[in-house]
Amino acid sequence: MNRLRSIGAAVIVTLVSLAATAGAQDADQGSPSACARCGPAPMYPSRFCADGRHQGGRGPCTRLQDGSCGWLHLVCPEDRPPAGGRVECTAAECGAPPAFATWSCPDGNGTGAFATCRRDREGRCGWIHRPCRAPAQQAPRPRPVPRPPPSAAPSPARSCGRLPPTDEMRTWPIVGVCAPGGGPAPPPTRRIRSLGDGTFILAGRTGCFRARYMHCPSK
Repeated sequence: MNRLRSIGAAVIVTLVSLAATAGAQDADQGSPSACARCGPAPMYPSRFCADGRHQGGRGPCTRLQDGSCGWLHLVCPEDRPPAGGRVECTAAECGAPPAFATWSCPDGNGTGAFATCRRDREGRCGWIHRPCRAPAQQAPRPRPVPRPPPSAAPSPARSCGRLPPTDEMRTWPIVGVCAPGGGPAPPPTRRIRSLGDGTFILAGRTGCFRARYMHCPSK
């Protein structure tokens, strides 16, 4: 009987050890969402960048090289620091780097990645992040939705003669426009100002309007 008890105890210890090892291996697969110890998420949203592939804003709860977990701030590749401000980011501003630079996507199709730490349009330092594509992103692209003829300027539009303060322009309705290089050729526009929140003031044929770049299927 004592021998059976000893064998049973040894089996239990072995199973616990194997479970712990499997858990450690699962945590080491390189997925940035492997952490669950970050606490409440920061109160600002995530967004897709102009290229439709990278993400900006609030990043995932990520395991870091120092062994901790943390919410990352993400920067879009097209972001540029404010004029006259510091360009390079210090190690203190970036914080501990993500533990994994690249990882295999769960479906085996492609990889996700964290790139360099750089400064965004608001002067904050963050990481460039290319997540794995969601199933909806991997589905065949739908046929392009017919767009208004080039003569139809985006609406609503305001006079470009004397633009109000930035805070007031941030209350204007947002018009979605295709990011440069994507979708059908848009009406001629000219970028006047960045509002620092992912939107821009564009000048069109009938005046100025607030716009956000979105990913559009190519022709």
